[in-house]
Amino acid sequence: MKTTHKIQFTAIHRILHWVMALTMPILFITGFLRMYWMNKNSIIGIIQTKASAIPKETMTEIAVSIREPMWQWHEVFAQVMVFAFIVRIIYMIIKGIRFPNPFKSNLTVKERLQGFIYVYFYVFVLISAITVNQ
Repeated sequence: MKTTHKIQFTAIHRILHWVMALTMPILFITGFLRMYWMNKNSIIGIIQTKASAIPKETMTEIAVSIREPMWQWHEVFAQVMVFAFIVRIIYMIIKGIRFPNPFKSNLTVKERLQGFIYVYFYVFVLISAITVNQ
């Protein structure tokens, strides 16, 4: 009879997981909005069609003012993400890493894939955290 071993994650691990899981879509949405729908040039174009008598510099100031609150949310959640990422890495070092090492030779394909997904995730989150204000 085959028994399955169920890993129990601590409350801290779960909280860090969900903080990061909820922060990522918010960062994506606010970044996407800044690049496309709330693009400075798009907003300036809309202002030009409705009020062509306003100088271009004023239109730029208006566009920046419209986008500012959304971008502040992006920066706040970026800081939350960086903090949660650092805490999670420290937590994993202290408690031991909870995902399979994809470089071990005695793993199944599923475990190796799971390990590589974790490694890619942490590398991409690290890159994102490093480039957050650049």
